Amino acid sequence: MSNETSWRNGGYFYLFGKEACDIYLQNIGTGMPEEEIARQIEKNTTYGLYHYDESEDSPNDLLSAYDGWQAFADIEESFYNLLKTN
Repeated sequence: MSNETSWRNGGYFYLFGKEACDIYLQNIGTGMPEEEIARQIEKNTTYGLYHYDESEDSPNDLLSAYDGWQAFADIEESFYNLLKTN
């Protein structure tokens, strides 16, 4: 379960956790504010975040961060920052 991953200036941003990814993928792009989606994820799930930067990280770092999670979603930096700061 993931979105198509594309390189961004700041790298790749990932959300981990099946329930968190389900909430994100079901609601992003529906008009629901990102802040509300983030609140639902924070309130109802256990999740992980990872920022992958090709200049600093290896693919093994990403695999290690993902280890044990059942799902991942490629997210925008703005959404990553919402979850990271809360």
